[in-house]
Amino acid sequence: MPSSKITAALPVLALLLAAGCAAHAPLARWQTAEDDTIAPAPASQDNERAFNQAVAMAAQRNYSPAAQTFADLAERFDSAANHRRAAECLFWQAYCLEKQDKTYEAARLYQRVMDNYPSLPPAAMAARRLANLRNGQ
Repeated sequence: MPSSKITAALPVLALLLAAGCAAHAPLARWQTAEDDTIAPAPASQDNERAFNQAVAMAAQRNYSPAAQTFADLAERFDSAANHRRAAECLFWQAYCLEKQDKTYEAARLYQRVMDNYPSLPPAAMAARRLANLRNGQ
C-alpha cells in the first residue's frame, strides 16, 4: 500500500478505534469503492468522495458539519439502492450527534440503523453504541 493511502487511512482508523472498533474485528472493515468489481458511476464517485470528506471531518472532531453531510449522503445512497453505504452514513451521523451530546437523536438513529439494515455491519456497531448510551457510558 503506498504511503499516501496509509496516511489517508489514519484518520479513519483513529475514528473507528474511538468508536470502539478493533482493527482486527470483521465489523471494523468498511468496504470502499475500490472493493467493488464494477466502477461506480460519476455521481456515485462524488458521493464516495463526499463520504470520505465527512469521515475526515468527524476524525478532526468537526462533528456538526460531518453529521449534516452524513445525513444528506444517507438519503442519496439509499435512493441509489446502496444500502450498505446508507447504513454507514446513518451510523456515522449518529456517532457525530452522540459526540455533540445529542444522545436522544443519536439513539434514534442507531435504532434506525438496526431496524432498517439488521444484516449489515453498521447495525451491530449501532447496537453496541446504543447499549453504551443506555448504560450511561
